[in-house]
Amino acid sequence: MSENAIIKKAFNTGYLLEKYIPKLSKLIQDSLKDNPTLFMQGFRAGSQQFIQEQTPTKSRLLERLKEDAKAKLPPKEKGKDEKQFDKEI
Repeated sequence: MSENAIIKKAFNTGYLLEKYIPKLSKLIQDSLKDNPTLFMQGFRAGSQQFIQEQTPTKSRLLERLKEDAKAKLPPKEKGKDEKQFDKEI
């Protein structure tokens, strides 16, 4: 196998394991952290790629949930604010 094929296969393996079985991916990376082989380099890169792709998605989901929650709140009544109530005699 060529170096590119090994790295590509390892990248895909790391990506898929991180996606479907993240605990196993972490276990493999932790146990082989000092292993400088092409396979482990590709595996780590694939795992990191999946994590990077998921981070913005989670942020967008949270923003959408916040917007939905705000839309469900009853509208604020127009009138005096709390500070003005204290000043009335």
